[in-house]
Amino acid sequence: MKHSYLLFLFLLLFAVHSFAQQANAKHYNEYGIELSDFLYNKRLQEPQYLDLHFRRDQQEITILVPKEKVGQLAPSALKALQAYLQKMGKSSLADNGYLVINYLSPLASNQKKFAASKWNVLDANFSNRLAQRDAISLFWIYDPNSKRASDYQRKYIHWIPDKERLLNRLFFPYAVPHGSFLLIKPNGAFYYHQGPYDKDYIWKQMKRFFFPKL
Repeated sequence: MKHSYLLFLFLLLFAVHSFAQQANAKHYNEYGIELSDFLYNKRLQEPQYLDLHFRRDQQEITILVPKEKVGQLAPSALKALQAYLQKMGKSSLADNGYLVINYLSPLASNQKKFAASKWNVLDANFSNRLAQRDAISLFWIYDPNSKRASDYQRKYIHWIPDKERLLNRLFFPYAVPHGSFLLIKPNGAFYYHQGPYDKDYIWKQMKRFFFPKL
């Protein structure tokens, strides 16, 4: 009887503590605008959002970010990005070319510690297939805070740190699980996807975004 009472008391305290934490939680969208509990829970059920969790001064912070986004870079921002990529990659970009960027988040990791990733975006046939297209430049970039970038290294892939955090400021201010990929047209129109993906999904989105009439 005593054990049953203690178990009941423990569960009650746990429930009260969980409720207090939830009541104390603050929810925001990607622009830092606070969301009500109702709106947050409603959007959380929608598949196009990722929820990121942080703690600040004993308070839980959740931020909803879109998995996918389409936008337009200003001409000055596009020019700065192109110059940054050429400087990092130490090579010229294709004239009026398209950009494909794989971006590795600090949260990217493998299930097995120190094991090389089996992520199929790293397959040689993906890089080789893109290399056959003269109008497309491919970049592999990682957040400098990433501790596991070496797990994704291949002889034919040159990962570059986003030292000046330009990609971080323009597109990826939040560290999402796994990573992201980014597609940019010559006119500065862009599309990005955050969260898990594979090479087939990149090809699908490239065809849809870059070459919809093919």
